Amino acid sequence: EVLISTGVSSSQGTPARVSCDAAVRMMLDSGAHAAKFFPMGGEKSLPELYALATTAARNGMTLIEPTGGIDLDNFGIILQSCLEAGVPRVMPHVYSSIIDS
Repeated sequence: EVLISTGVSSSQGTPARVSCDAAVRMMLDSGAHAAKFFPMGGEKSLPELYALATTAARNGMTLIEPTGGIDLDNFGIILQSCLEAGVPRVMPHVYSSIIDS
């Protein structure tokens, strides 16, 4: 199940939850070509990311964008999870977490 009432207005009303399949199809209907998964929390949300990636691949979505808490230690497992789910393209948002300081 996915909470889809996360916008400025929709989050003020009754929470709207739909199946992951329905959420991906709604995104595709709206012209989206990718699903952004936030917040990852590093590896904490791997099962949920895998479920979304599997659903995205099954419905023809070609790109998934995991973001939040991704660093050099967990980058590989996050990328591997998405690719094993069947998504052909993955764009992890690593931001400044991989910069040596």
